[in-house]
Amino acid sequence: MSKLTKLVQSLLLLAGTAIAAIIGWLLWQFLRQEEETEEATLSTAALSSEMQIPLPYEPEADEGGSSDAQGGGDDLTRIAGIGPRYAEGLRQAGITSFSQLSRHSPDDLAALLRLQGVRVTGDRIRQDDWIGQAARLSSGGES
Repeated sequence: MSKLTKLVQSLLLLAGTAIAAIIGWLLWQFLRQEEETEEATLSTAALSSEMQIPLPYEPEADEGGSSDAQGGGDDLTRIAGIGPRYAEGLRQAGITSFSQLSRHSPDDLAALLRLQGVRVTGDRIRQDDWIGQAARLSSGGES
């Protein structure tokens, strides 16, 4: 066999391997996305049957903390890790005060935000300590 033939065979083998790897990666991405969608659907069903949280929440009177620019509730963006998007998702879920936020578990908050179309995990909420910061802010402390 000539060197040219060996080179062509090697290139074809390399190209086939690369194509197989790309197809495998795309399939993995598709299946992972499908699992996340199914998990969100299942957690939504579980949320409504397992959680005893009335939706939407009734704002409580006499809540501590500073008011946000919209005049209703606390400025949730004062909590490190909560930006405008997370704050809006929390408001849409009926959580407008530090006190309300501090009474939930990270997994409950993540599920409530998923219902609002905002993706976040309970682990991320734990890592940023949203609950602890909210408790400190609701009692008049700094985050």
